Formats: sequence, structure tokens, C-alpha cells
Amino acid sequence: MNNIIWRYTVLIIFSLIQASSALATGPYKDNGNTVTDTGTGLEWQKSDDGIKKTWQQALDYCAALPTSGGDTWKLPTFSELRSLVDLSGAGEQAIDPVFDCQASFYWTSTDNPYTAEYAYIVDFVGGLNSYAHKEATEYVRCVRVAGPSNPQYELQVALQGRGSGTVTFNPPGVDCTGNCSQTYYEGEEVTLLADAEPGSDFIEWGGACSGSERICKVTLDANKEVTAEFDKPFGEVGRLVIDYIIGPVDTDSCFPVRIQAFNAFGIQDNTFSGDATLDLNYGQFSPNTIRFYNGVATESCVKVLGEGKNKKLTVHKSGRSGESNFFDTTNTENCHPDLFYVRHNALGVTITLYDAQGIIVDKVTNTSRANYIYLSADTTTGTGPIPCGSYSLELQKDSYKLTLSPIHVNQRGGVYGHWFKFPKPGTKTPVILIPGIMGSTHIGTAFFQKPPYLKGNYPDKNLQIHWPTHTGFNQMQTRIEAAGHTVIPCPWDWRSENKESMEKSVREFLIPAIDTALQYSTDGKVDIVAHSMGGLLARSYIQSSLYRGDVRKLATVATPHLGSANPYYLWQGGDTRTSEKVIGDDFYEKTIKELWESTYGKSHWDSQSCNAPVIRDFLHDKGPGILQLMSTKNILNKYGSPTPVMTDGYVNTWLKALNEGTEVFEKPESVFSSSDNNLVRTRVFVGNLLDPESTLVSISVQEPYGTLYPDGKPIDAFSLDCKSDKDSATNTFNDKGPGDGTVPLESASYPATMGWADQESTVSTVKHARIMTDFREEVVNFLDGTDAGTAQSNLISSANMEAVAQQSDNPPMLAFWVLGEMRLLVTDGYGRKSGTTPDTNEVVNEIPEAEITANDVAASIVIQNPEAGPYQLTYYGFSDSNFTLNVSAVNSTGESTGSTYRGFRPDVAQTAIITYNPEDSNSITIEPPVAAPLELEAEAYSCPSGQCTRLKWKASPSPDITEYVVYHSLANESFYTEFMSFDGNTLRYDTDEPWDSTNDLPVNSYAVSAIAANGLESFFAERKEQDDYRSPWISFLPAILAGSNKKKCFPNLSMPVIAQTGTEQYTVNENSYIRYNLAVANHGIFPDEMFDRLPDSLNGRTTLTIYDNHDSHVYGFLGLEDLDSFWFATRLGEMPPEAVYIKLVDLECNITYLSDLLTIQAR
Repeated sequence: MNNIIWRYTVLIIFSLIQASSALATGPYKDNGNTVTDTGTGLEWQKSDDGIKKTWQQALDYCAALPTSGGDTWKLPTFSELRSLVDLSGAGEQAIDPVFDCQASFYWTSTDNPYTAEYAYIVDFVGGLNSYAHKEATEYVRCVRVAGPSNPQYELQVALQGRGSGTVTFNPPGVDCTGNCSQTYYEGEEVTLLADAEPGSDFIEWGGACSGSERICKVTLDANKEVTAEFDKPFGEVGRLVIDYIIGPVDTDSCFPVRIQAFNAFGIQDNTFSGDATLDLNYGQFSPNTIRFYNGVATESCVKVLGEGKNKKLTVHKSGRSGESNFFDTTNTENCHPDLFYVRHNALGVTITLYDAQGIIVDKVTNTSRANYIYLSADTTTGTGPIPCGSYSLELQKDSYKLTLSPIHVNQRGGVYGHWFKFPKPGTKTPVILIPGIMGSTHIGTAFFQKPPYLKGNYPDKNLQIHWPTHTGFNQMQTRIEAAGHTVIPCPWDWRSENKESMEKSVREFLIPAIDTALQYSTDGKVDIVAHSMGGLLARSYIQSSLYRGDVRKLATVATPHLGSANPYYLWQGGDTRTSEKVIGDDFYEKTIKELWESTYGKSHWDSQSCNAPVIRDFLHDKGPGILQLMSTKNILNKYGSPTPVMTDGYVNTWLKALNEGTEVFEKPESVFSSSDNNLVRTRVFVGNLLDPESTLVSISVQEPYGTLYPDGKPIDAFSLDCKSDKDSATNTFNDKGPGDGTVPLESASYPATMGWADQESTVSTVKHARIMTDFREEVVNFLDGTDAGTAQSNLISSANMEAVAQQSDNPPMLAFWVLGEMRLLVTDGYGRKSGTTPDTNEVVNEIPEAEITANDVAASIVIQNPEAGPYQLTYYGFSDSNFTLNVSAVNSTGESTGSTYRGFRPDVAQTAIITYNPEDSNSITIEPPVAAPLELEAEAYSCPSGQCTRLKWKASPSPDITEYVVYHSLANESFYTEFMSFDGNTLRYDTDEPWDSTNDLPVNSYAVSAIAANGLESFFAERKEQDDYRSPWISFLPAILAGSNKKKCFPNLSMPVIAQTGTEQYTVNENSYIRYNLAVANHGIFPDEMFDRLPDSLNGRTTLTIYDNHDSHVYGFLGLEDLDSFWFATRLGEMPPEAVYIKLVDLECNITYLSDLLTIQAR
């Protein structure tokens, strides 16, 4: 009985896999008690003995069988037993009727490659494979060699490159870490899986395999060779290496993580210090930051919430990154039945789901006109849940194949859906569409209004073009398809930095898109139509050594070939507000805010958005692609003298090299041409609002602003005072010229000016973000060669005027989007439903023109051409975590209205009432099931430890409120947890968490909700943090910054070295304490100016804060005059911290100095 229980436990934990290529060879010869497979030359037992055995008992049983003059009997290998699987349906089971067979699994001698406690098994009911613990019991069919065999071929694999890794063979053979070979029968399909060791990257396959995907499939019809290249790309800045994580790890329990920093030469970098960002490939976890000291980061308590297989941590800081090995969590549960939702052209689509080892979990072809396809873990019955974990999904229709990897089935499952659009096959040269920076978003997330969302650290490979109806990509694609071209969109992760990472984007995004498009090409060529920075991505491919001569024509639309002036505000100043003012569009600020809040899971963008050094450092870490858009011209007007950006780290050396044809790039004129068909025919499409002052072309600057704007502070820049008037910034001192509002005409026209491209004679009157809508006809004319290609005219054609007048053919939309492990269901006024149902968790789609997506990140429902009237929005979730809900109405011109709400997963499904009235200026209203509390505030109050945080709020307007719940998110966590709950009459909570009056403590965030008598819960009130960064000390911040140009900053000082100078006992109010006296041993290197008083304040310019070895705040000083003496104290009899370090913060220059750890000698 125990064995039976263990057997089924194993089958729940491990996914069933389909023997896709395991077809019986045969023909068979019946020998009476044995059967000979004349194809393989193997002789089999015709019948088993009907007794289940453990794995070891099976080995012994076969070895003890009498030989009867033949070869010795043995337990078959996985490959041998799999050769008997027959899926033709000739027998009742998946084996030839000549055999007597149990309706169950049979043992093989092949170990599971990842744990020796398990071995592979084969099922002859549905032809499935799995693996079970060797103490489980299964049936046995023994085998021996009988005679001549079917032809066999050798598969050789060689690992190459500077890095290290493993190539795993499936069917199981060997795990290759060098040069390996394995023999297979003719016609067998072998799956190879490349796994890089920590500190290395898998680059690409060679020989019989190609591409950069980790999985490769080879059919053995001859001897074949494969190479796998691994590299250690320490690159220009180095990388981070995470120690091996031993799994499985306990869900919601602590496990240690250690990370080392290496420099560009592969040597451990002892100078690397500060906070790095942690991320998990799916599910929630904590913490989301980890601190480096002297090149090493150690965190004793990393927690992963929720069950799952094949999880992986990544780490990122200052251009360096790394990832852990895959690991599982304990208590891995099965998910609910999952649905992969194929929206377009679903008929004839084949969907294959692979696990992380490249083994098929399910494969389904849609033979009906249903626009959805179920995938399950049981291919026989078509039912059964898919285990939580990481997978690869392959969709194929005709010759088009789309691979998404990795995708994640989240905790307790739910519907996993995507919105796919398969290409329309054309007869002309296929076309690649490439968006610009911030033009791609994670698949399944909102593609309307909300800024684009990218998942985790670079690169996010599961992407779609962001808001294609608004930006014009849908209209461009439709028009090009109508002209007879196959169109392949190429979204890409625009967070890449420097030439090395840009090359990675070419490898991982552009080349695979070209390979897909070449399936539709008759001459081995593709055309590229690229918007904005996408044009630079295309050029970086064509001008590089990776180029394969496969591009016929290139159209760049509003591409900044010389860069743009606007990024100066962001990259040097962290000033999103001035950038928004200059461009006249808040899209970029909203996108940066989205990156900020999705990275930290906090609301404190509003308190930090005026803290320019913080935002600048954040952009350098998370959005370094902005540097590649920095202008290469002399854009700075410094006291009347045009000068370029010159400070190291702020110069766009990559774009300079691309234009000059230096370093790794060919000269542009050697690969592009306006007329030579032997080169890449190139045309630029530019924006010119017929306004000579539409676009910023130069910036008047003064002296640096502390550490900000090292090449000069713009005269028109906002003050960093959060209270300053946002409309006070002017551009009086800056020069403007023609362009599209973002990219100057000179920059967009540069290739034509240099003679290696021609320029479209029609120019656009649409701003940069939507300029693709204005060039549909002109782009098609260029691709098809139906125009004269006249150059350098500023005329607007009548056809284009009509396009401008119409400007948009977008249908109005009603859009619902939720970020988090949540699902949505919309019910219209007729009772029709679209979304996922809370009771069955399955998809329904009854509302006309409704689109549904859902995955481990988000879920959305978009209704095109919605009817006016009431709608019900039902929302529910799977794990105890917070969510963000957006409800929007988008009209035909792309303008939107709506609201965003945040909350915590309710215990039961809840329903809000939505009213849609397109005739009203505020076309959409929402009535939540319970009104949120009002005006949550955080403030300081006196507590025994000094100042603590008080929360207070006003009552919810809803009746019958029985409870208020306070949630908090700690500084290094990206999610909220329940903190405290109170009865419905309590409107204040005095926490014991410290109040941060110096902006020096890590930021904790708070939220409060209301619960009614019926158990329904409100959304959050406005979230607050435990700091007063915008209150007391902000009053003197302008004075600090106003005088910063007169004060010296000291960015290159060595780290402070602290020493313990003694201890002493003292008494206060009859309480005895031990004071531990400290000093900075090298205090002489810190100039006296650093300890001046701040204007109108008793505080010093430099603060000193003491932390223990767990990063907990110990004590702090605001008014130090020097570093000769400071201290902390403990009560008599209490142990002091094991070790401490200090953080010096120069408030005037926004520079932080960290010391090393000092071990404390206890008294």
C-alpha cells in the first residue's frame, strides 16, 4: 500500500511527457515466449510476469533470467523500451498487439539525469514517459540482443567558447560537458538542452543545430555533429555570479544567497559595493535588493512565495548582471487546467509545450475553428493540470513558428493566455517591423494607455509591440500586408546598453525575427521598416560582423541617427519633469515611473521623482539604452559657445562608432545606398511640423548642479524642490528647430545628408510617437519601387494630407487590465461574459470583439467598439498579494480616460460596477464594492526609541464597515503583506517602526483597506511611506541646492575606515548604558567643508548613520563637526551588534560614502 501511495505522489510531482518520436520500428517476429524486433535486432519478453517490482528488483529479475543459448537478459534502456511504443492505434494499447502488456508503466535502466534516486519509466496506455522514485514499483519487460540491428548513427556534441556549461541529451544518454557522442537508431529525434554554468552564457548552436535558443532538435538520418558555444561575457564592466542554490527550497522559508562581483578580466572586484536589484523569473519573493561589500553580497534570508518548478534568481547593478541555476520549491502543487488562448487564425495551429529540460508535455493541433486550445499533462484524455513551473511554448501554423521561452505557469494555475497574431503569407519580400525605445511591452500586459511593462532584468524575451493601434504599427502592418508582403513584428528589450548588449539584442531579437521572415522569402532577403531607435538596432546588425547579407531595403522612420537633445535631461540630470515639458508629452515620464514602481513595488515615485540623483542612478541601472540616444552633436550652449557632452559615462560613444564605422562597425557608406541594389537600399522618413521651432536642438547650460549635470545644468531645468511650480520651466534660452517634437530633422535626415540613403519627399505633421500612422503609402511605395524616390523636399502630398486629416482609424475600446496573480471577468448589460470564471477558472468569450489575455504577470480584457451602458467587472486571484487594476476607455483618436486602483487579493471574487458613456468627457466611471478609506497619512510621533511612524485615515464612506486592514511593504520587498487589522471604529495606528526624518532609512510603504459586514474588501487608500522627505527638511532643500554651485563636491574620496576607540559606562535616569566610542581613522581625507552647517538649520551638511551587520539602523548624527568621535550605546548587560559600518551622506552634493564592517569588541 505504501508503494502505491508513493507511486502516485511521484506522478503528481513530475510532469508526464509525450513520446513524440517513439514509434515502433518492427516488423516483429513472434518466437512464442519472446518477440524479436527485426528492425532493432532486440529480443523481448513477450509477456511480463505480472508482478510490480522496485527498480533494483527489476535489474536483478532480468539478470537472473535463463539465457537459453542467447545473450544475457537485462532491463532495457529508456531508448530501447521507447522503441516499442506504437501510437498508430493498431492495438488497444500503445504497443503492437503481438505483446501482452499491462495498462501501466514499465521500468527502464536509465537514471534521471538530475537525481540518481529516480529512473525513467514508459507507459503503454498513452505512449507517455515519466520518471519515478526507485523505491516505487512498476512492471518489467526484459530485453537482450538477438541479431542484426536497424541502422544506427552517431551524434557528436562539442562544447566551445570561453564559458562552461552542459548539453543534456534526451532520450537520456549523457550529460556532455566537453566532447561527447551518443548512438541512436535511424529516424530517432534527439532533443539537446544547453545549460550554462553560473558565470557563463549560452551563445549559440552550430553544425546540425543553429540559433540561440537553449533547445535544439536533431533527427538522426546520418552521422551528425553539433557544437554548443558558451561564453563568459564579463564585457566592459564585468558580471555578477550567484553561488549554486541547492533545491528544493522550502516555500516561504529562508534560504541563503551569496553573490560575487567580477571585473572585465574575470577577477573578483573587491571595490564593488552598494545595493543591487534581485529578481525572480516568476512568482513573488523577497528581498528585491541585496547589498555588496568589497565585491561580495550575502543574504541569509531569501524567501520565495508560492510553489513552482524551475525558478531562477537574477541580479543586476550598474550594468553588471548574473543569474542562478534553476531550482524548485517544496510542496509543488498541480495547477488548475490551463488554457493557451490563440486569438488569430487558430485553425491549423499546432501548439507544443516543453518543460525546462526540453521534453514535450503536450502537443495539440486545432482542427476546428475554435479560437482557443486546451493543453494538459495527460495527452490521452486531454485533461489534467499542468504542474506549476517554467516552460517553453511553440506555436506553428504552416511554415511560421513562434517560440516563447520561458513562460511560467503561476501558483495554483489559472488560465494562461496570450494574444497571438499569425502572419498573413504574402508573395513579395517579407518585412520586419521594429519599434523604438519604450515601444515594446511584455506579452499579455496592457498595450493601451498604460506605459509599457518589461518583466525582470534584461532581457525580457516574451514581448509584443506596445499599443500598436495608437502608434500606427497595426495600420502600417495592415497596409504592407495588403500590398502582398508577409510582416513579422520584432519587439525587443530596449533596456540594453553599450555595443555588447546591443549585439545581444541583435542576436536574441532581430536575427530570430529575420530567420522567421526568411521562411517566406524567395530570394533569401527581407526588408526592414524601423521606427525611432529601432532603426539604430537595424543598422547595428547590418554594419556588424553578424550581418549575413539578408536585408534588401531599410526604411528608418524618425530615427535619431545623430541622437537627440532630450535624453540629456534624463541621463545627466534624472530630470523627468523638464524632459516632459520640453517634449510636450508625459509618455516617457510615465514609462520611467512604471519601471520604478514595477521594480520596487512601491508608490514612492511621487516623493522621489524630484530627487534627481536617485532617478538618474535608477535610469543608469534600469534604462541604460537612453545613453545610446544622447546627441553626438555640440548640443550644449555654454555661455554662448557650442560644446559637446564630454564627461566619461555620458558620451554616446556607441552611436559615434556606428556613424563613423569604427570599432566593430563597417562604414555606413559601404553597406547602405540610395540607389545601388548590391547594397542595402535605404530611405529615411522624417518629421517636420512645418514649424521652425518644433524640436529641441541645443540646450543652454551653466555650471554643474552638484553631482548632477556634470557637463552643465540646463538653464530651463526645474529646481529639485518638489514644491516648485511645474510650469515655471521655460525654454527661452534653448534653440529649437524643425523635427517631430523629439528627433531633430537634422538627425533623422543624416543618412540622406551623407549620401548613403535617400529621403522621402513627403514629411509628416504627426508627432514622434505616432509618426508611423502617417507614412503607410510612402513606405509601401519604397518597398515596391513604385515611386521616384525624390529627395529633400518639404512638400506634403495630398494623399498624405488626407491621411493626416483622418490621422487614426482606431476603433474605440473599453479596456480592463490587472497586474498581479489575478483574473478578470466582464459582464455586459445583456448578461454576456468575457474573461475567466471564478467558479471554474475557464475562459468564456461571449461579448463581441472582446480580446482576452492572461499569464503569470497580468490579465486583460479589451472590448473594441463597446456599447454604452453598465458593465460588471469581477476580479479574483490565487495568492495573498497585492494587485494593480486599470480601467480605461480609449476613443478613436487614441485619447483615453480612466482610473487605476490598487488592492490586496480578496478572499472571495468581488464585482465592481462600470458605467461607460462615450458622449461624456469622463466617459467611464467605476463603483467599487466597498469604498476605500480616505486620506491615509503617515507622520512622526514620539516613542521610546525616538521617533516612530503613526498612520491615520478617515473612515470609508460605505456603510457597515466592520474592519480596517493595514498592509505594509518593507524596504527590500516588492509586495505587500497584512500588517495589522482593527475594528471599524479605529482610524489610527501607532506603529513601532522608525520614522525617517533624514531620508536615510530604507523606505517602508503602507496601505489601508476597509472590510464591510458582508466580507467584501475595498481597494487601498493612497499609499504612504514612513519618511518626511517632502515635509520638514524639504523647506531648506532649495537653499542647499541653490548654494551647490558655490560649494565643492568630493566624489573621489576613499571609503571611511572606522575604529573602536574605547567603551565607557554611564547612567541616565537610573538606567545604566555602555557607550561604544568610534572614530574614522582616516578622517583627515574628509575636507572641513563637508561639515559646514546647512542654511537655516542646525544640521550639518554631512550626516553619519551607524548600521549593524544585518543592515539595521543603530544610531545617527545630523550635526557632526568632524569624524573624530561618534558612538552608539546599549543597555548594561545587552550584547552590542556583532559588527557595524557607517554611511556618510553629503546632502549638498548627494554623495554617499560607505565604510567596511568593523567587528565590535563587547565589554
